[in-house]
Amino acid sequence: MNTHSLLALGRNRMLSGLFVLLGAAQVAQAGQSDDLAQIGDLLSVRYPAVVNAGDAPGYAGLFTEDGARIPPGRAVEGGRRAIAAAVEKLFKAITLDVALRVTELVVDGSLGFASADVTGTRTVKASGEVGRQDARVIFVLQRAGGHWLIHRQIWNGGPKP
Repeated sequence: MNTHSLLALGRNRMLSGLFVLLGAAQVAQAGQSDDLAQIGDLLSVRYPAVVNAGDAPGYAGLFTEDGARIPPGRAVEGGRRAIAAAVEKLFKAITLDVALRVTELVVDGSLGFASADVTGTRTVKASGEVGRQDARVIFVLQRAGGHWLIHRQIWNGGPKP
């Protein structure tokens, strides 16, 4: 491969990372518009919908079979069953009302990653106490069976509005 080809390859990979989802998505390579639409629906529509509904099976269904959540300071929750069990406990204790805004999205074949800001509130069911629920999240995504799913999720405390 010559220097010109390497520069072109590097430029194409760089362009694929310049997506801004929610608003006017810019498509760097042909065929990615469907991927972007599916990932946008997964993260910005379906993910907050199941979280806000307290739907543990629906939430786990957004992950690949061998997907994993990596919560801050806790053990990795590996596989849909473990994810469903963990969020079922969470949803029994609190109600969430959150929105997710994708801030970066890169797709390369059947893999992708997204970073996002989650903002909203949580209500403790036992006490009725309401507080902020903000986080920065990294998603590793995988296309499986023609659909995009979450393969890995890791997060920490996010920006405070």
